[in-house]
Amino acid sequence: MGLTTMSPMPSPVPTSPIKLSCVLVVDDVPVMRTLTTSLLQQVGIKRVLEAGDGVEALQVLAREPVDAVISDWRMPGMDGLALLARLRDEPRTAMLPFVLVSAEQDPKLRDEALKAGAQAVLVKPYSPLMLADTLRKAIAAGSSVEPPNIVIADAQPTRLKALTAVLKPEGRLRVAVDAERLLELCDAEPHPDLLLIDAALTGSDDLPQLARRLNLNNPLGAQLVLLTEDAPSIEATRDALSAERLLVLQRPPNHEALQMLVRPLAQGAAQRRLLHTQQQQHKQEQQRRTSLQQQLDSLQRLAQADLRAPLASALGLLEPLLDGSEAAEQLELALLEALDGLHLVSTLTQIEQQCFELRTRGVPLRRLLERLQRLTEAAYAHKALKLHIDLPGPARGPSALFASGDPLLCHTLLQLLLRLAGDLAPPNSTLSLHAELVRDAGHDNVLLQLRHAGTLSGPERLRAFNPPDAGKALDGPSRAYAARRFAQAQRGDLSLEIDSQGQSLWTLRLLKSQLTMAAG
Repeated sequence: MGLTTMSPMPSPVPTSPIKLSCVLVVDDVPVMRTLTTSLLQQVGIKRVLEAGDGVEALQVLAREPVDAVISDWRMPGMDGLALLARLRDEPRTAMLPFVLVSAEQDPKLRDEALKAGAQAVLVKPYSPLMLADTLRKAIAAGSSVEPPNIVIADAQPTRLKALTAVLKPEGRLRVAVDAERLLELCDAEPHPDLLLIDAALTGSDDLPQLARRLNLNNPLGAQLVLLTEDAPSIEATRDALSAERLLVLQRPPNHEALQMLVRPLAQGAAQRRLLHTQQQQHKQEQQRRTSLQQQLDSLQRLAQADLRAPLASALGLLEPLLDGSEAAEQLELALLEALDGLHLVSTLTQIEQQCFELRTRGVPLRRLLERLQRLTEAAYAHKALKLHIDLPGPARGPSALFASGDPLLCHTLLQLLLRLAGDLAPPNSTLSLHAELVRDAGHDNVLLQLRHAGTLSGPERLRAFNPPDAGKALDGPSRAYAARRFAQAQRGDLSLEIDSQGQSLWTLRLLKSQLTMAAG
């Protein structure tokens, strides 16, 4: 089945409750029914009904009004798909929001569910947030269906007025008094869902043309109802019978019977429009995922290539370890570069696939930056670079500065920034890193500003923070992109400016931790 999208910065619970009076949960496993019921109650749904299979669900629906159905797919007896088909055949439940649940992540199964009329799919296991988001999508999909567009064509004003009065409650009406206007309405937006046509208005040449226009111009498919004075004959309608969704009725139609006929046809048109919209959205989502996967594959290949050099350096430094601490320092640096590279690939993949779960702690910035200062100056000793750090507060104690985030992710993020700055800075220059506390949108933030001489080139600045192109090296703009994604995953952000002296100014914003000491 399909994939349910998760937010890259998930909250523990949805921010607002779902306003539904009653939801029916259908599952043959009692513990799963209990779990789903509990999750629904967590997101604000007070009344939840349960059923063990499709047959029991139909019995519940016959006596209880519900606002949505969440049903497992694979069940003995009447499964979720068969239950969905039964509900879509009934006018009362034709548009009832329906979520199919499965343990399988197969896009073909998701397409099958959408074609059957499900508004959404949900893959096990799921959290309260995932369940709430999926249910909201199902409700939105059902409520977004517009009323059907009905075209009435008749040359006699009296009959046209009577039909308009009868069908006005069933949808949005447009009228035609001749064949030319009728064909124009077939081409006009919005395309008709249902056409009620006087047979005398269309000649033998008009009906095939009408059928062709509907098939060509309305991808959702319209329903044709042809009204005739006499009992319909094969000869009179043989050219139009090749068109799908054609009914031939004898005039004068019984108004009550006509309403009963038109209503399910209109609901069917609404359901087809909903299905068409879902299929288009699914197609766009698949294209987005394909493009994203190509970018991730490129990131993994290129990052792995970046790892080869530091790992080879680490192996080469093993031999002289016995005779000095400088070699040990170089080995530590090389291994940390390899570790950061591996962490970059795995974490960025999770963030891009929107499945990264942030586990925040208090990150002691001074201790982290002092360690990175030593490693950065060692890595760029050949350029004689220095890193100057200006942070408020002491290194230890309750007043020390802590950021709210993942310690390893913060390490990789700051390492990326310092590596960018070190690569761009000219020899014998200083990287200056200044930190201060600011309040923005009701939150305390740590603002880290890294300033250095040397900048990205003009074309590189245009590509700054863009994902890397497939097959190209992981360059400065791509590393800036990864650093910014790491900041955003921790509810922060990263920007780049060029000051009046032509120096680069990287501004990193992270949330300030409320902790007074680091955990662990």
